[in-house]
Amino acid sequence: SAWFKEQGDALPELYRQACRSNPTVERMILGHEDPPESYSTVYAPGSPEEAYALADAILPAWQATPRAMNWLQSISG
Repeated sequence: SAWFKEQGDALPELYRQACRSNPTVERMILGHEDPPESYSTVYAPGSPEEAYALADAILPAWQATPRAMNWLQSISG
């Protein structure tokens, strides 16, 4: 997308910042950890519950975008 091209150089650092905020989200997007079938919708920033809610909301978009998943895998640690 145009936004991706415009922000391209900054994206790895933005990604690292997001992972520091809640590393569980990355593990779920990359398929290293499965979200539970049910979880509390009340959560604190950085908590596993926050990661579950985020993954539930954004995982389908990542999975539907293979190039984005390839990029994410290439920069993940």
